[in-house]
Amino acid sequence: MIFMNLYKKYLGLLLCVSLIGIVRVKAQDAAPDSSAMTIGIVMPDAIAGLTDASVRQMGNKITAILTNNNLASDDPDRTFVIYPKFEITSVEQTSATMTKISVAHCTFSLYVKQTSTKIIFSTFTKNIDGTGYNREEAIANAVNQIRPDGADYQRFLDKAKAKIVTYYQQNCQQFISKAEGDVAMRNYDAANKLLSAIPPGTGACYDEAQKELIAIYNKQYGSLDKAVAYYQKEVTVDPSSGIFSKLLGRAKKLQDKQNAEDKTPPEIELITPKTTRGQGVEADVTPAKKIYVSGTAKDPSGIGSVSVNGQQVADVTPDGFFQANIDKDATDIIVEASDKKGNSTSVTFHIASKVEPKALSPDDIAPISDNETFHAIFIANTDYTGAKWPALKTTIPEARSFMKLLEDKYGFLPANVDTVFNKSRQEILTIVKDRLDKLTDNDNLVLFYGGHGYFVESTNMAYWVPINCDSEFDYISNTDITNLLNGCEARHILVMADACFSGAMRGGLDAPAKYEYKFKSRQLLTSGGTEPVPGKSAYVAMILETMNNNTDKYLSARELYTRIFKGIMDQTNTEPTIRDLKVSGSEGGQFYFRKN
Repeated sequence: MIFMNLYKKYLGLLLCVSLIGIVRVKAQDAAPDSSAMTIGIVMPDAIAGLTDASVRQMGNKITAILTNNNLASDDPDRTFVIYPKFEITSVEQTSATMTKISVAHCTFSLYVKQTSTKIIFSTFTKNIDGTGYNREEAIANAVNQIRPDGADYQRFLDKAKAKIVTYYQQNCQQFISKAEGDVAMRNYDAANKLLSAIPPGTGACYDEAQKELIAIYNKQYGSLDKAVAYYQKEVTVDPSSGIFSKLLGRAKKLQDKQNAEDKTPPEIELITPKTTRGQGVEADVTPAKKIYVSGTAKDPSGIGSVSVNGQQVADVTPDGFFQANIDKDATDIIVEASDKKGNSTSVTFHIASKVEPKALSPDDIAPISDNETFHAIFIANTDYTGAKWPALKTTIPEARSFMKLLEDKYGFLPANVDTVFNKSRQEILTIVKDRLDKLTDNDNLVLFYGGHGYFVESTNMAYWVPINCDSEFDYISNTDITNLLNGCEARHILVMADACFSGAMRGGLDAPAKYEYKFKSRQLLTSGGTEPVPGKSAYVAMILETMNNNTDKYLSARELYTRIFKGIMDQTNTEPTIRDLKVSGSEGGQFYFRKN
C-alpha cells in the first residue's frame, strides 16, 4: 500500500506537470514565428547513465521542440545549433513489502549557440524525475518526461531568437566591414562564411548581407549562377566533399531567394535570323522551306517556356537557348517567353527580306582556323570482376585504336588526349572535370566511353559503370556528365558512347548549314544499345572503318552518323542515335573532324 501511494504520488506529479504544459501552449498557439531562423541539433553520441535508446529518444524530443516552434532544420550548413546536457543527480530506492521502486532525480539543460563564434545565446535548465522498477527504467522514464509542447521551451527559444536578432543588428556594420576586408584580400570563402551566418529575421542587416554575398559571387565567379554551377561540379566529382556541399547549399539558398523576388520578365535575344536595323530581320529559307529561328531567353529565376509564332519550343537549354522552324511565308517572328515565376514578355521581329538556300560545301561550312585545338578523353573499362559485370576484353584496345586514328589522321595531339582506363568513378570524373575546365572557345572535344552501361527504366536514367563498383552509388549517371558539361567554354563537344545514355537530351533541330560550325554544339553519338556485348564492338569498328576511309577534309558528326548507321544496323539490329544534349552551350551547331 505504501508503494502504491508513493508511485501514485510521483505519477500524479508528472501528469500534472505535463498537463499544465499543454494548457499553456494552447494559450500561446496564435503567436507566429516571424524570424525565419532555423536551428540544427547537435546530439552527443553517448550520455553518461543513458542507454542508446534514451539518447535517441532525447534527440527526437528536441527535434519536436524545434518543430513546434518552427525552428527545425536538417541543413548541414547550420549557423545555430541546440545541444543538450543531462545529469543524473541521484537515484533513490524505496521498498514496500517485496516490491522496490527506483526514483531518478535528473537535470535537463539546453543551450543555443552559434557554430562559428561559439557564442551561447540562451540556456534552459529543468529538473525532471522518473520512476521505475530499476535504475535504468527510472532514468528512461525521466527522459520521457521531456514534453516538447511545454511553454517553458517556447519561452527559452523566443529568448534565443530575440538575442540573436539584437546581436546582429547591433554588430551588423562590423560584420559587413570585416567581409569587405576579406574580399579585398581575396579571402572570398571567409567573407562568404561570415555573411552567410547572418540569419533571416535580422531585418536590414540580413538584406545587406545578401547584397554583399551576390557581389562576392559576381567578383569570384562572374555570377551567382556560375558559382552554383562550379560548386555543383565539385559535388558531382566528390559527393562526400563537406566543404563544397556547404558552399553549394549557401549559394542555392541565395539563388532561391533571388529567384523568389524576381518580378522582371525574361530578356529575349534573336540569334538567327540576323537582325537588321530596329526589329527587322533577313531570314534564310531552309531546303525544307522553313525559316530557322534561334535565340536566347535569359532570366535569373530560369525560363519556364518559350514559344515562336505560337509554337511551343520543346526544349530550352539551361542557358536559355531555343530554336524552332516556322513557315517560310511568315511575315513576322513573334517570340514569347515566361520565367519560372510567371513573368512573361513578347518580342516581335519583322521579316524584311528572305534569302533562298544555296548549296554549300563542307569547306564553306567548317572554316576551322589554325588556332583551334582538338582534345579527347577516352574512358574505357576492361577489368570488371564478378558475375554482374563480366570483363570486356576489347574495350581498351578499341579505344586505343580510335585514339591512334585521331592522332594520326585528324590532328589530335597526344598532349591533348587523356586516357582513363580501368578507373573508379571519382578518378574518371576528376579527369573529365579538369580537362573541361581548361577548354576555351577555340577548343573542340571528343568524350568517348566504352564499358558496361546500366539503364533504369522506371526513372529513365542511364549510367556508365566504372570498375570495382559495389553499388549504384559508384556508377556515373548521365546527369553527372551533363553537370560537368554545363558551363564549359569549348566551341564543340561530341560525346561518343558505346553504351546507353539517356535523359537530359533532346531531338533538336539542325541549324542552317552556314551556321553549323559557327554555332556551338553539344552532341551525343551513341551505339543505340543499352549494353555492349562481350566481343568486338560494331560501333567502334564502323567508326574506325568510316574515318579511315574518309577522303573529305571536314567530316561532321551528323555525316559520320549517316555513314555508320547501316553497318551497325546490319550487325546488331540496333539503331545508333545522334542527339543534341540539353546543356548550356548547346546551340544546334555541328562538331566537325578535320582531316590532316
